[in-house]
Amino acid sequence: MALVCGGVLAGWSILGGRADLWGLGVPIALGGQFVLLLGLVLQLDRLWLDSRKASAKLEQVDNKLRELKQTTTLLGTGHGTPGAFYAHFAEGASPSLLLTDLKSQLDLLALKLSNESER
Repeated sequence: MALVCGGVLAGWSILGGRADLWGLGVPIALGGQFVLLLGLVLQLDRLWLDSRKASAKLEQVDNKLRELKQTTTLLGTGHGTPGAFYAHFAEGASPSLLLTDLKSQLDLLALKLSNESER
């Protein structure tokens, strides 16, 4: 608004032949231009920061998707077999998957023990 106001005063001074308005209009117009450029720089800075935050969030989502893909691949191959724990451990599976493998091994052992005790 200051830029427009200063421009109007400067134009009025030229068209109306009033030199006193020139001295008032030009500094107001320059101040308005400075504030406008400052606002533009601050807006670009804000966009840059938001872009970096969004990029970091997308990187987190990408990592989670990669981990989920690895987990589903590992779950689909050899889950519940006696050597699955070691295969998954070597492939860098998540701790929850390794715990599930150990639990399934313990369940198989308990089943074998109960079958032996029934004999």
